[in-house]
Amino acid sequence: MLINKKKRIFFAKWSAIIGVSVLLPLVLIDTYYYGKLVLAPVNIVLYNVFSSHGPDLYGTEPWFFYFTNCFLNFNLVFVVSLAALPVMLFCKLFVKSKRNIVNSSHIICLSSLLLWFAVFFSQSHKEERFIYPAYPLICLSAAFAIEMVQKALTAIIPRLTYFYSSLVL
Repeated sequence: MLINKKKRIFFAKWSAIIGVSVLLPLVLIDTYYYGKLVLAPVNIVLYNVFSSHGPDLYGTEPWFFYFTNCFLNFNLVFVVSLAALPVMLFCKLFVKSKRNIVNSSHIICLSSLLLWFAVFFSQSHKEERFIYPAYPLICLSAAFAIEMVQKALTAIIPRLTYFYSSLVL
């Protein structure tokens, strides 16, 4: 879905080109204005994540702050997105099918969401705006979970294919 297997080198090449085209002006402009070699996004992470005073400067929230906000914003979609990892593991380990139920696109998207959650849930200073970039990944992982459940049920009980097809119509 996201990365065509035949075009991984093409994807990697263009990712590198875009990365350099964004980072080069960023480093040049920041270095010019700060008077020394600076990569501002790295400094932000170093200050807010790895320093002892950075993250607590503007207040802290409890560990469940993002769970509460995501549930308020997404309701059941958030709950289903949290179920995506167990569903994916179950399908990968226990469901035998002619076609893959879980593929690399599922793993890449879900690992991106889990990495984002791991970084920001572990911080003591929490704001809702920090989780905004993960909103599309929450929706995508919920869709993946529903898709994997549908494919697993179809693999286990083939007659359900007709039932799911009738729901689409």
